[in-house]
Amino acid sequence: MMRPKGGRVPLLLLLLALPAFLAQTACPEATPGGLSVFGQQEGSSCGRPFTPLAECALSGGPSLGPEVRVLEDDVAWYDFWHQEVDCGADTPEYDRDLLDFSRSVVLVAIGGLRLNNCFSGRIVCIEEAGDGSNDLNVVIEESTPGRGCLCGDMLQTWISAAMVDRPVGRVTLEIVPVVYDCQ
Repeated sequence: MMRPKGGRVPLLLLLLALPAFLAQTACPEATPGGLSVFGQQEGSSCGRPFTPLAECALSGGPSLGPEVRVLEDDVAWYDFWHQEVDCGADTPEYDRDLLDFSRSVVLVAIGGLRLNNCFSGRIVCIEEAGDGSNDLNVVIEESTPGRGCLCGDMLQTWISAAMVDRPVGRVTLEIVPVVYDCQ
């Protein structure tokens, strides 16, 4: 390749080649139609049955660390989805036919802020304590970038929400990392 004076490749040429390079090396979750990295089907029967409601990724986010919240009524639902977070087109609408807070609650798992846009998480299981206390453990599979993944540096978190029947006691969060290989 002929180089201009000074031996530098023109910036315009680099900018034109960058999208093709990124399309080949970006993490699967960052590309439309990317490979799903989650191992279980939604609403699996590993414990308490649940109904998946929403998943989204956010720039910034409502918390610094991983946590799970229990939304017990329509006011808490609205405050969380419309005042605390903004998932854009992925924001779930309040459906009175689906969400009956007299019988159910919504568990919202939040991944915590990361300086990487290749992380995502999904509720795959809600386990009961088994001691009659109605305590629950929300299990998340979190996809994490592995070898060869080119990820952007931006503060981001993921959110996964599911509906579960009452009664609900204390709720804990367990994150199981699933590393994907982009090579």
